[in-house]
Amino acid sequence: GFAQPGEASITVADLEQLAVKAFIPESRVGLLKGNPKCRVKTSAGEVAGKVHSVAPVVHHGQVQFTILLDRSDVQILPGMTATVALAMPEME
Repeated sequence: GFAQPGEASITVADLEQLAVKAFIPESRVGLLKGNPKCRVKTSAGEVAGKVHSVAPVVHHGQVQFTILLDRSDVQILPGMTATVALAMPEME
């Protein structure tokens, strides 16, 4: 059909700052302290990022967190699946 007056006809995504939503088991959420750096791998390539925020609730034993991605030439598109590798603190 046709868009009605006042109804959105398109949605524009802001691709200036890309983010990834990921999940981690509640027992490992301590690894997110200090907003560690990480690597995000998709079918398009690998991009560096940093943990930005951690959700305050647990859902089915998992905690959601958000990673802001560094600028990159990798063509990441909304809806892509990603694998996240967190930078581990140095062993002392």
